[in-house]
Amino acid sequence: MDFSEIVKKYNNDTATPEEVQYVEETVNQARSVARTRLKGDKHVSFGRKVKRFFIKLMVILLIIAGLAIYGYIAVSNYAKENMHITRSEADNRVAEFVRADLGLLSNQVEVVNSSRRTVITFPMSRSYYLYEYEVKTSGRGTFYLTVDTYSELIEYAKVNR
Repeated sequence: MDFSEIVKKYNNDTATPEEVQYVEETVNQARSVARTRLKGDKHVSFGRKVKRFFIKLMVILLIIAGLAIYGYIAVSNYAKENMHITRSEADNRVAEFVRADLGLLSNQVEVVNSSRRTVITFPMSRSYYLYEYEVKTSGRGTFYLTVDTYSELIEYAKVNR
């Protein structure tokens, strides 16, 4: 007897107990084989798709992180190469500039806040540092100054507070 005929009997509830057992065993074997093949099939398994997605995502993130680190190091090295004045020289020039420009004595000038910022340019070989200062003067108010370490240019503006 053909398997399709036995299945028809099984579906119609007219199969003998041996035929029922034969159909169920055959179906279970087919399911077992299908599960085994689907586990190994990388295009069907959802878990494998998710795993491959996260692996690709991690590779992309690692590449981006590597490029960011390389860029940061390159810009820092170029900024150091383009630095014509040091931090202490910039501090002295700011104090002298404020005193000379505003006609103040050294005890009338106080540097309140200072920071260094990296100016990134394209091409990166022209990047440089910019020192920023907040200077408080007695009687004249507060001034904001920047010192370009490449061109040694000092710019300032009065801060209204």
